[in-house]
Amino acid sequence: MNANWQRILSVIRWSNMTINHFAKHIGLSRAENLYQIKNGNNGISQKLARRIVEFFPEISVGWLLSGEGTMFHEDKEVGIIPYYSKLEKFLSYCRGEQSAPDKVLSFAPAADAEVAVVVDGGVGMTEFCNAIDDVTAKKSIFLKKIEAEGIIPSSFYMILTANFVYLRKVTAVLGDESKSAVQFDKDEKSGCTIKLDMASADANDVMPSGEVALSDVKAAYKIVGVFSPMQ
Repeated sequence: MNANWQRILSVIRWSNMTINHFAKHIGLSRAENLYQIKNGNNGISQKLARRIVEFFPEISVGWLLSGEGTMFHEDKEVGIIPYYSKLEKFLSYCRGEQSAPDKVLSFAPAADAEVAVVVDGGVGMTEFCNAIDDVTAKKSIFLKKIEAEGIIPSSFYMILTANFVYLRKVTAVLGDESKSAVQFDKDEKSGCTIKLDMASADANDVMPSGEVALSDVKAAYKIVGVFSPMQ
């Protein structure tokens, strides 16, 4: 396996996509460019590297082009994001209501986090903590808002519908389980269903189904970090 393809393959595996899905996600009309790199016929062009980084800003363009340094860029700048100590206040913020954060956090940015919120019990927190090998069902979670069409299987999300808040790992997007949600055009959204990890319901978390229609998703946040709540 040539070194250029090893780097491309590392990004594809990290994104939890197939080669063809990855090509479509970054806007290539077909995956032939990637297969040419795999076969050793082409290198990684600056245009391709910058296209990948446009969709995956965590990746270092220098590493993609040269192999030097690390796969993820080291950003030393300080970011500021709102911090909500109660889920209810965060949900008010999601509904567009005036809900001021309890404080703001200053930190070195991690995966483009846009907001942090404390989740304590309910919304599947026990099962979520079990999944990340953490027994404490109270955490500050760092979130990045995404379009529902950009949901990718094998990642954890907070998904908001009209009646429920789901904190679950997405396992597939049904209609065609080989596809990720990002492959569906907005016109196809009504027929697309997100499949979630099942979890037993508890007193605070009614889990009506392991599936959610993409058209029912009011807001979607990818979980990009999990931390102990600030005191």
